[in-house]
Amino acid sequence: MKIIMISPYFPPDKSVASIRMGSLYKYLVSKGHTVYVITNYKNIDDMEHVSFVREKQSNSVLNKLSSFRENRLSYYNVLSEVMKKFDCDIILISGGPFYTFNLTEYIKKMGKLSVLDFRDPWVFDIRGLKDLLSFKRIIARCIQLPYERNAIKYSTGVVSVSPGWINKFKLFYPFQKNKFKLIENGYNDSTNLNRNIGKTNIDFQIGIFGKLFYYSEKYSNIFLQALKENQQIKVLQIGNREENTDELLDKYDLSHDTIISTGFIDYEDGLKALMSSKFLLLIDNRKDAIGTKIYDYIFLNKPIIYIGPSKTYLAKMISSFQNGFSCASKIEILEAIKKIMNNNITNLDNNINVYQYGRSCRNQEYEKYLERIIKNEKW
Repeated sequence: MKIIMISPYFPPDKSVASIRMGSLYKYLVSKGHTVYVITNYKNIDDMEHVSFVREKQSNSVLNKLSSFRENRLSYYNVLSEVMKKFDCDIILISGGPFYTFNLTEYIKKMGKLSVLDFRDPWVFDIRGLKDLLSFKRIIARCIQLPYERNAIKYSTGVVSVSPGWINKFKLFYPFQKNKFKLIENGYNDSTNLNRNIGKTNIDFQIGIFGKLFYYSEKYSNIFLQALKENQQIKVLQIGNREENTDELLDKYDLSHDTIISTGFIDYEDGLKALMSSKFLLLIDNRKDAIGTKIYDYIFLNKPIIYIGPSKTYLAKMISSFQNGFSCASKIEILEAIKKIMNNNITNLDNNINVYQYGRSCRNQEYEKYLERIIKNEKW
């Protein structure tokens, strides 16, 4: 296959957003496919086929639509030039950001196939009732909806990472429901990490990879209420400390060193650091979200405590493991912690095959999916 991959975030970007396409790129090239990458400007000197776009950024709500259009035009211009010299079979577009997604109309006019990869939802990314009813977010959704509809209309296929999101897409786009395909995320199984390192040297009771309080104000407060009851608990956050962390700790009279934040560190170093935790934590209130950290947790095979509504996809997924705990209240959190500590539980599940959750399996699935689209076969 000859593939153009449009991915604003791409290695060596140090972000979760770049991992999915970076991993897929390496896999496809290793299988003999030719991949041409179009991405935001960065220092890459070891790739043969790559073109860069200078992204315009804006934090102003008033200027976001303008920068969206400018970035879309910039990618259109670069894609036009690339297509003149690189005769591809299919074009794969990853987001967010989503300003590249409307290139599907141009791609279709040029007689080419396109696939949209929704690593995150665009218009219907709803994080609780407060977010749903936010006037600012309602206006933003109304503005963005025509762009999303147009992007999906002209695409050949649409991929997303969560069964719930796939079902939601099919509900919102019933006349195009055959376009949607589930290809989940996974942990980076190219790492050489020994999962047994640190298991006998537990320094922290709780470990979390990435954002701690970002996804739910309500359940973040419930978690801190539990910490207030058991002030012996220490939390290790792999990532940057959120701005409201110390303020929230003060609210519950908790010491600031209750939560130790490492700042940004590389993926493999982050996993090694998590080894020093007795169990792992997720706080999220989104109904259909999965995220990537759950796969890293499964790879480490440590007990997981999820804090959020009981009917989310994450709650069901985590509860399916022997030592996965879904908690929606302070009492449930304290009971889960007590059970793990008193029984010295060290594994998420004794029978789990962690390797089926790796990115290698997902990349193989993606390769077959793209090949079937090119051959006009059902997937």
